[in-house]
Amino acid sequence: MLSTLDPHSEFLSPEQARLQDETALGRIGGIGIEVEVRDGRIYVAELVEGGPASRAGVQAGDMITAVDGKPVKGNPLWEAMEGLRGVPGTEVQVTFGAYRGERAVGSRGQKPRTLTLVREYIPVPSVRGELLEERFGYFRITHFHVDSSNELQAALQTRTEERPGGLDGIILDLRGNGGGVIGAAIAMADGFLDEGLLVYTRGRQANKHLEYFAQEGQWAPGVPVVVLVNGRTASASEILAGALQDHGRAVLVGETTFGKATVQTVLQLRNGSALKLTTARYYTPDGKSISETGISPDVPASDTRDREGDPDEALEAALDILRGDRS
Repeated sequence: MLSTLDPHSEFLSPEQARLQDETALGRIGGIGIEVEVRDGRIYVAELVEGGPASRAGVQAGDMITAVDGKPVKGNPLWEAMEGLRGVPGTEVQVTFGAYRGERAVGSRGQKPRTLTLVREYIPVPSVRGELLEERFGYFRITHFHVDSSNELQAALQTRTEERPGGLDGIILDLRGNGGGVIGAAIAMADGFLDEGLLVYTRGRQANKHLEYFAQEGQWAPGVPVVVLVNGRTASASEILAGALQDHGRAVLVGETTFGKATVQTVLQLRNGSALKLTTARYYTPDGKSISETGISPDVPASDTRDREGDPDEALEAALDILRGDRS
């Protein structure tokens, strides 16, 4: 039956439904580490302070050799991550060590050690902010969960306070952001606009005919905004980008966005599984439906971040705009 529906309607297993709920709430069941792959091996990149791994003495740079007794070397990163995540309160055994030639030894000169860690809810921030050139606020938004708007507002305030006289410009990086909680994207758009329509939806049922308007008051009145987008900028990200572009509040830089203009409703089933069904379409303030066509940037620029040694062309274009080097 689902095969006859649109591509964004799907059945979610109990595990998939749980992970989706956790992501929407900005948290996951895990041990509190971020990992990275180097030379085909998985290392701890960062730890959540006070999380299960941190309390057990795990440190950045430790190498993970096995999860629940299964070696991870040579396997995809997602497999290891899937093994580390799970229902809070459940246990996972993680073996840490580092390779020296053909032998496995402890990362800090100890023998490999296996720790039994109890998973907890770990917060997953969706916004990372920093100052560029000591005057421009750069904010990477990876996804949208229920608290993402508050995260961005707090990050914006922090960066503004770091520079006497305030910021000279703001860059919102939505590249690779596939969406999430639509309400968070609408709240972010509201934070940069004083008035006007932000987005509206139309569905088969009257209760899906909704309009969202900006409220008076901005987070950064008068500060120019540039939004970075690419072909993986989708759904809620396109709502934010489309609203700011249609109102002339931001310049969009990068590549044409993905083009997902549908709204899904999740129906929970008794066994914990769920059905995610498309129930409405959304339109930008100017009445555009960007399904399949996407949103075209004002300033085209390639996403060169993954090309080793190449500068970030889109980010450089954004900085040029804020410096006044191009219009």
